[in-house]
Amino acid sequence: MGDTAAKVAAYGAGIGMSWDGVGITTGTNFPDALAAGPVLGSIDAVMLLTEGANVPSPTRNALSAHKAAIDTVHFFGGTAVVHTSVRTEVLRLVQ
Repeated sequence: MGDTAAKVAAYGAGIGMSWDGVGITTGTNFPDALAAGPVLGSIDAVMLLTEGANVPSPTRNALSAHKAAIDTVHFFGGTAVVHTSVRTEVLRLVQ
């Protein structure tokens, strides 16, 4: 999971979207991602997906590769879907 989202994010960044303000949401519960899309689109930021209490490798790799460009991360969904451990790992990856 997360491979397609990471590729779409890379494409979006390549045509002018930003890694700063990246949105993190679950890839297993589509309403959160649907809600995140317009919000992130309004600020020209990309979206990456998580899965349960895990940060998939494509998401981890994208965050690590672009951490210099990321000052802000937006989490969509409560801690029941984007677990505290995921939030902690994502913030660690972009430090």
